[in-house]
Amino acid sequence: AVVVMEQQGIPISSSIAHSLLKVCTGTKDLAAVRRVHSLMVCSGLDSIAYLGDYLIRLFASCGRLLEANQVFCKVENPTVYTWSAIISANAKLGQGERALELYHRMQQSSVKSDKYV
Repeated sequence: AVVVMEQQGIPISSSIAHSLLKVCTGTKDLAAVRRVHSLMVCSGLDSIAYLGDYLIRLFASCGRLLEANQVFCKVENPTVYTWSAIISANAKLGQGERALELYHRMQQSSVKSDKYV
């Protein structure tokens, strides 16, 4: 179904995107994650924070830090969860300095850290 929607350029809703991302969780299927991301971009959903959180974590779980960082850059008004996702992704994938830089950027933004960040 995802391939057909992607090929035909059928837009999806945020709830469908969320459901598709949930299906991808734990599979580490990079091709599937990229397909869902493509659908989200085509549907104008790539700037929504809670969907970005999922995508960042999924790309990171596949070892794709560049794509995780690109998703983060597109998110409008990142939440503490979005920041946590990108900071964790960078730290887990060997970019500790970048993780600290992101943490400092978060502190300078209007987002306040919680006990997990």
